[in-house]
Amino acid sequence: MSITPIISRLKQWLGLAMVALLLCASVWISSPAIAASDAAEAVDAMQNRAEQDLDRVAGSGTTNQIKGKAQEDLGRVQREVDKATSQVEGAAKQLQGKAQKDIGRTQAAAEEAADAVEGAAKQLQGKAQKDIGRTQAAAEEAADAVEDSTEGFVDSIKDFFNR
Repeated sequence: MSITPIISRLKQWLGLAMVALLLCASVWISSPAIAASDAAEAVDAMQNRAEQDLDRVAGSGTTNQIKGKAQEDLGRVQREVDKATSQVEGAAKQLQGKAQKDIGRTQAAAEEAADAVEGAAKQLQGKAQKDIGRTQAAAEEAADAVEDSTEGFVDSIKDFFNR
């Protein structure tokens, strides 16, 4: 059996299926009173009829082979989409983790710097207080020395005039 008659017969059936589809679509469009469930049933019936005709013309199981191939391809595409989506989500989580780690490092460095500044301020305050204490002690010693020396001077003057 030659392939030419098969192709010719297939063209005839596809043409008839297209005409039937157009007729059904025009009836469906022109009469809005048809319920959605009736339209779905009509579409299902047309699809079943087209599948039967395709199997009769092209050979038994052709419809299932076409559906199976379509499902395989759809599954392959879905798997690739899922893989790409998963990779994007993984990269986003990785960036989020890196950002959080960097924030933690920055906080630690800021706290360290604040502690260092606070320590330096306390050290400077202690040194200033120590220097103030030394100055006060030196001033008190100088005051005591002046007092001692003025008392000695006053005593000398008294002795000089009391003679």
